[in-house]
Amino acid sequence: MICACSIAFRRESIAAALPRLAQWGFAGVEAWGKHLDQLDDAGLDALRRQAADLGLAIPVVSPYFFLTRDDPELLARSLATAERSVHQARRLGASRIRTFVDAGPQGIGSAQADAGHWARAVGNLRRITAMAPELLFVVETHSNTLADTADSTLRLLREVGAANLRVLFQPINAACLDDWQALRHDVHHVHLQQQHPSGHGHLDDEPDTLAPLLERIAADGYAGTMSIEYCWSDVDPARLQGGLTWLRGKLRR
Repeated sequence: MICACSIAFRRESIAAALPRLAQWGFAGVEAWGKHLDQLDDAGLDALRRQAADLGLAIPVVSPYFFLTRDDPELLARSLATAERSVHQARRLGASRIRTFVDAGPQGIGSAQADAGHWARAVGNLRRITAMAPELLFVVETHSNTLADTADSTLRLLREVGAANLRVLFQPINAACLDDWQALRHDVHHVHLQQQHPSGHGHLDDEPDTLAPLLERIAADGYAGTMSIEYCWSDVDPARLQGGLTWLRGKLRR
């Protein structure tokens, strides 16, 4: 299932975005946490009905967590976000929660992490995954987090030891084929955007840096969900339509 992350519509409500996503041919939407936080239970129920009427699934909700740093305020905020996200996912019928081990430019990467960082992250991930054993918490591979390499991501899964902790694969470096090979059996969601030395890019931009990875994903028969994630602040959401056409051509779907 190919979805669009609603973060591309950060200046609009998610309800305003859904009709366009359906018109453009998306099968689902990854619901950005900041969109969902604007909605009460009646709003979440209305969003679920609207998506269903448009033929769109809502498989993933995407909040932000800060689970590594020694900062009680950040942790308290993250645990409250986790409780709210579990409620939102259940209300919307989503089966996955995007899970950052840390977020933002001040996040702790695996190369700088000490034993205390690891212990906090592991303990907090155990607390969060225990909130909803029926949901998958998919750790996003991302710079400035403990999931910034395949090895460190696998270490997180191993040390947390929760059956419902899995991987959201986002290519973050030139070794993405090796990373995919190491993680693919634990991957339950994928984020896609071009990765250029100067930053992110639309899928239908040149140069095409994702072609080898997409060929491997298709050859491996990955049938899980994936999202086009255009997350930079000045993105034109209409570019999602061209990205979907491009991606379908690469995956032959």
